[in-house]
Amino acid sequence: VAGSIVPLFWCPWSLTWLGLQATKAYDVGDHQRAIAYYTRVIRKDPRAGWAYYNRGISLLRIGDETAARADFAMASRLDPKLRAPAAEDLTEDAP
Repeated sequence: VAGSIVPLFWCPWSLTWLGLQATKAYDVGDHQRAIAYYTRVIRKDPRAGWAYYNRGISLLRIGDETAARADFAMASRLDPKLRAPAAEDLTEDAP
């Protein structure tokens, strides 16, 4: 039974798999790739506030503040607990 469940969660078209790939890319500083994966999550689930938020952080990391602000605003609309991070939380030392 467990063997039949695993492919549903760990296939390239699942939100779980896409989110994991985005996180892995972010963790190694590959923000372009992380943005691409978060964008795929958003296309599959436009109500995924966490994906907008995380994509916003990666957008800030590559210097696209305008797009990042739009993503943070959308994340906040979808999930009021998600707010734009404070500037001091986004230092260059962070991943």
